[in-house]
Amino acid sequence: MFVFDTTYLLFILPCVVISLICQVRVKTAFSKYGQIPNARGMTGAQAAEYVLRHNGVTGVRIEHVAGNLTDHYDPRTNVIRLSDAVYNVSSVAAIGVAAHEAGHAVQTAMNYLPNKLRSAILPAARFGSAFSWILIAAGFLFAYRVPNSFGQYLLYGGIILFAASVLFTVITLPVEFDASRRALKCIRETKLLPDEQYKGCKSVLTAAAMTYVASAMPNPRAVAFRVLLKIEQDGAYSNLALNHAIRENKLSGVDSAFVSALVYGVLERKITLDYIIKQYSKIPFRKIETKTKTILRMGVFQLLFMDKVPDSAAVNESVDLAKRQRLQQSAGFINGILRSITRTQPPYTLPDKKDILSYYSIGYAVPQSLVKLWLAAYGETNTEQLLQSLGGRPKLYIRVNTLKTDKAALKKALEQEGVVCEDVPALENALSLSHTGSIERLAAYKKGWFHVQDLSSQLCVACLAPQPDTVLHDVCAAPGGKAFTAAQYMQNRGKIYACDLFDHKIKLMRTGARRLGVTNILSSKRDAATGMPLPLADRILCDVPCSGLGILSRKPEIRSKEDLLPADLPQLQYQILCHSAERLASGGTLVYSTCTLHPAENGDNVRRFLEEHPDFAGEPLTLPQTVQRAVQEQPYEITLMPHTAATDGFYLAKLKKR
Repeated sequence: MFVFDTTYLLFILPCVVISLICQVRVKTAFSKYGQIPNARGMTGAQAAEYVLRHNGVTGVRIEHVAGNLTDHYDPRTNVIRLSDAVYNVSSVAAIGVAAHEAGHAVQTAMNYLPNKLRSAILPAARFGSAFSWILIAAGFLFAYRVPNSFGQYLLYGGIILFAASVLFTVITLPVEFDASRRALKCIRETKLLPDEQYKGCKSVLTAAAMTYVASAMPNPRAVAFRVLLKIEQDGAYSNLALNHAIRENKLSGVDSAFVSALVYGVLERKITLDYIIKQYSKIPFRKIETKTKTILRMGVFQLLFMDKVPDSAAVNESVDLAKRQRLQQSAGFINGILRSITRTQPPYTLPDKKDILSYYSIGYAVPQSLVKLWLAAYGETNTEQLLQSLGGRPKLYIRVNTLKTDKAALKKALEQEGVVCEDVPALENALSLSHTGSIERLAAYKKGWFHVQDLSSQLCVACLAPQPDTVLHDVCAAPGGKAFTAAQYMQNRGKIYACDLFDHKIKLMRTGARRLGVTNILSSKRDAATGMPLPLADRILCDVPCSGLGILSRKPEIRSKEDLLPADLPQLQYQILCHSAERLASGGTLVYSTCTLHPAENGDNVRRFLEEHPDFAGEPLTLPQTVQRAVQEQPYEITLMPHTAATDGFYLAKLKKR
């Protein structure tokens, strides 16, 4: 029987207490003096330069780094990096933190021995900080299930690692205090700050000696805020911005999951959240500053759509976030709206269903123009089910690389790494995955045993039916998934001309092909609408650029845009189709496809093409029994939908040249 040994507490409680004291102390001091402008009006970056000059230190770069309390000096590159609240901010706290980091640069220039020792053992301490809790959790689990198992050793190992990381903090505190001493000496001798502000700076510097402890515990809401702001202001892609932020801030599994849920949730429900905010705000929505809107959206989402977040935490953290962003006036405004929402039952009501466009638009957070389009094209039943499918994260599907392995071997390898695999009845070499963690870390991925690809794209290539020793064109190929699948059908024999407009996408395709061991792809830069003729082909895949209405669940940042339906896109698609078809050999097959749900980009283009090209005819599709039609169409085409085919929204048509 597993017995909890109180000696565990003797190891771990002091460590936890020390960590919490460090965290609270630095954050309290910084919050207090971060609101007080310094008398010189000097920014953190200028203060760091000032301290370096005073000590005769040159050659040190000063850079901005995203994050909260992520300030640090990197002796390897001789760079001081200052965070959002320090770099370009003229507060007393900013002066203190920046001067402290400059103190570390001075230590390096002076060959300060304890600092060298600290730098030498820092990697080991970071390892302990990162993995100690994982070992502790695993140890408790194993020790509970299997008495006297190796779980107890894991538990003790985790505790020792954690204690070692905290011991590192205690041992190296003299280095931190010395950096602060050097900074304070410079400030006092040069009278950089008046006496009253000097005392405040001293408090911050004392706490700043422990900033590297607090910096290991970044505020998840602040991280989510910066990601959302980057998407809103810079047009960043949500997945790239989020992954970068998680890596940069070294978020734990729990924190990264929270940040992901908050970012994607706000993006997916943006129209609904803005509708709710408008009901409570006395200020016209268009006049609310972008940062304030972002914090409000985050707060409302936590209150109404994240059951595990207490109302008090949603409100207080939102107000605190506003203050840290120096939105003092907005903090009260945010507090008032969020508290009003907590007191109101129900907190909001949808428009009357008689106004069907507004009802679906607000209820499912999509533009009215999209609702109108889908109702007209697919009917109310399909529209409602499509809208319902937009919630949550879509399933992850992969294609087995039959050039290197088979499905059974791949499943075994993935399951050994803790991945849950499910067969897909519709396609022989497709798998559905869950509990993957980072895909790139999986050994099977590194070996090139699979690539990620939705079922819709796999069905598209299956309908094209590539054959060995033939020629195939993939005219809009990036990022290369369909070309990779085609190469596997062709057993790496024959030629695939994979083209795209952009150099970086071509590089991406080549990298993917190398990983998968695909050698019959010839990738090149080419405009599919006007480019130089390619050799005659037996198969052509014409997967044209589109509005992407079928993959809104994968790109939540675009679903709130009103200009989702570019008027000139169908003509460009038609031009690509016509230009590509010229190079198809007699008796050859062409598949036209999009990842959108918009008849003007799909069936309308194909019907026009067949009317104007009598040497082409539609070729009836052979589909898996699990794939059902959502709407009545010609036998040569199908509109795939999540609720009828378990795929992304997708369209494909198969054409034959006489």
